[in-house]
Amino acid sequence: MQLILLVVLAALMVSSAATARAAFEFSQSQGIKLESLTLYGTKHTLIYGSYDTGLRYVLTDQFKIGADLGLDYTQLDEENGGASYLTGVIDSRYGKISIGKPRLVMPAVFDAPELGGSRMLDLLQGRSREEWQIIGAFFSKVPPLHGMRYDGKFGQIEIAAAMQNLGTAEKWVRSAALSYQFGAQSISVGRTTIDLNKSRAAMTKLALRFAHGRIAGGLMASRKELFGFREKIINAFLSYDISDHVAVNAQVFHVTLNHQSYVDWGADVVYRHNSGLFLQTGIAQLKRQSDRAINLSLGYKF
Repeated sequence: MQLILLVVLAALMVSSAATARAAFEFSQSQGIKLESLTLYGTKHTLIYGSYDTGLRYVLTDQFKIGADLGLDYTQLDEENGGASYLTGVIDSRYGKISIGKPRLVMPAVFDAPELGGSRMLDLLQGRSREEWQIIGAFFSKVPPLHGMRYDGKFGQIEIAAAMQNLGTAEKWVRSAALSYQFGAQSISVGRTTIDLNKSRAAMTKLALRFAHGRIAGGLMASRKELFGFREKIINAFLSYDISDHVAVNAQVFHVTLNHQSYVDWGADVVYRHNSGLFLQTGIAQLKRQSDRAINLSLGYKF
């Protein structure tokens, strides 16, 4: 399936160079981040990169076909790994259907600011990417994730849903999310179930976001059930743009695991250059009894 999609994507790209540009639409986004973190007295280094590109052949104003390609790479100290996403796409006024290996729904819809500006802490804690945390606990490498995804927008309502296979007939990820935008505010609700043979993990999330002038923030609540364990998380985050280039951010997580609860908090400052280069530094506290983590990051988004 991936080989066929790659051939289709390559053919479309070649055709786009030889055909009138007006018949094609091309989009891409990419970013890379280098992070140094001191956690529990030990220094860690993280390199993260992400790339997404899409090519559409415009048949009519309301009907397009094409392909999307996504790549992720993560290196934490001496360990590294990556994932690729490749889908054939049918895009119309009724939404976008992606078939192949689409990206997961929930991490994108419920993306939250990183604790203390550190993606490493976000990966370790799994606060906004619980699906990947659970999948990583059961698989030594990224599973196939073959399946289908639908994304649609109808006025102020956005819908995303996907069903993806984890390698066998008994292992599936099923997700659905709905978002409603009203002015500079939005509300989102979603649920994911991960079937792992005789076990099942389930996550339900609710998010409220707002923006007013130079201030933006939100509140996110999630409930996770796995092997009889229940985890509830309430995440509050706030950002203030001091200028067009400098912003300060703060995050607080209240975590309840079964009948025990604790608080994580973080704060960071980021400088963004017009070229896409950014410099970020932050501090975070993981549970009251743990050491504070200090983070320094350099990245580029374009």
